[in-house]
Amino acid sequence: MVNRSKRTRPEYLYAALLFMGAALLLVILIICGSCEPQKEPAGESSAQTSENSEASSESSVPVVESSEEESSQPTPEVEYAEFEVSTSDKMTGLLSLTDPAYAAGITDTPDGLTRVSNHKNDCYGLSGTALMLRLDAIEALNRLTKAFTESKGENTLIIHEAYKPGSAVQEDAVRKDLSNGNTVYFTLFPADKDGDNIGSGKYLWLVDNCNRFGYILRYPSEKASVTQVSGSGTGRVYRFVGYEHAAYMAKYHLCLEEYLDALRPYTAEAPLAVEYVDASGDKQTCYVYYVAAGEGETTTLTVRGGEDAVYSVSGNGSDGFIVTCYE
Repeated sequence: MVNRSKRTRPEYLYAALLFMGAALLLVILIICGSCEPQKEPAGESSAQTSENSEASSESSVPVVESSEEESSQPTPEVEYAEFEVSTSDKMTGLLSLTDPAYAAGITDTPDGLTRVSNHKNDCYGLSGTALMLRLDAIEALNRLTKAFTESKGENTLIIHEAYKPGSAVQEDAVRKDLSNGNTVYFTLFPADKDGDNIGSGKYLWLVDNCNRFGYILRYPSEKASVTQVSGSGTGRVYRFVGYEHAAYMAKYHLCLEEYLDALRPYTAEAPLAVEYVDASGDKQTCYVYYVAAGEGETTTLTVRGGEDAVYSVSGNGSDGFIVTCYE
C-alpha cells in the first residue's frame, strides 16, 4: 500500500511558499510604486517651471511698464552757464510791472521801438502815424486782428494809443502800462452799430483769444484787487507778453502780477515747464524761473542750456529777473 500523504505534503508546501512569495512581491511593487514621483500631463511641467522662473524673477527685478521703460532711459544732463546783466534792468523788460515813478525818469526811448504804420496790416486802424511799439508786439498784433476780422467780420478796431514815455502816463493808472512799448489802447471807429464796445459783445473774442497771439488783457475787472486798477478804459488795454507767458496765464487765469508772484519759487535747477503754441503754430516747451537781483551793479544769471542756450531775460519791475530758456 502506497503512503500518499508523504508524497503530497511537499507539493502543498511548495504551493504555499509560491503564494506567499507572489504576495510579498506584490506588496513590494505597491510600496515602490507609491514612492515614485507622479507624472504630470504634457505641458504642465514646463508651464510650472516657467511660472516658478517668473516668480523668482519678479522677486528680484521690478516689473516696468513700457511707458516707464521709455522714461527710464538715460537723459542728457542739463548744462548750465552764467551770464551777467545790469542790476538796474530789473525795472524793464517784456514782463516788467510798470513803476510810473521810475519810468518818469527815463528820457531815452526804449530799444526796439518802431512805427506801427510801417508794419501794420489792414485789419485795424491807427489814431496817428507816429504810434510806436516793439516789432514783435506789432507782428503779434497783426495776427490777432486778422484772426478777429476773419472770425467776426469786423474791421473797426483802432489803436488809439501805443507807446508813451513814463512822464506822460505817470499819473494815469490805466495808461501807465503804455510806457513799456508792448501795450496798446484800443477803441472803435466807427462806433459799433450794435452798441458793443471793447470788452463786450463780439469784442469779447479779444479777451478769450488774445493769449493765442501772446497778448493779455492787462487789467481784468475780476483782478482789480490785485492790479489796483479799475474803472473806465481798463477793458481796452492789451499787452504783449509773449506766446509762452500768455498761454500759461490764460490756462490758470492769472493776471501779470499773479504770474510774477507764482514764478518766485522756481529756479534754474527746478524751473516751471510751460507748454505753448508759438507764432508758427508749433507746440513748444520752455522753462521759466526767477532770479533775485544782486546788490551790486551787475547780477549773475544761471541759464539752462550752457553757453549755447537760447533764452530771454526780463526784469519783473521790482526786485529781480524772469529767465525763460527755450528748447
